[in-house]
Amino acid sequence: MKPIEDSAFIDLRLTPRASENRISDFREGVLYVRVTAAPVDGEANRAMIELLSKCLQVKKSSFEIIGGANNRKKRVRVNGLSGKLIEERINRSLVKCQTDP
Repeated sequence: MKPIEDSAFIDLRLTPRASENRISDFREGVLYVRVTAAPVDGEANRAMIELLSKCLQVKKSSFEIIGGANNRKKRVRVNGLSGKLIEERINRSLVKCQTDP
């Protein structure tokens, strides 16, 4: 994650069509996210943002996919939180944040 004023970037790997919506891992600076939605018409991206919004306690409008919109590897900008705070919330989310499919 690279902080820029009141925002930070998250590098992530998205797995669509998973058995559940969850943040599965955070290693080597990459967040691993699994969603049940298919990668069709942006459905998986919307599900990813909804999950991140819930887990990181940030409004959905605070997220912007700035790289990899049509790829499993993505770069997401989160406005309104520092990189340190995002990392703390990610670590907490690894333990308890999941949503129903």
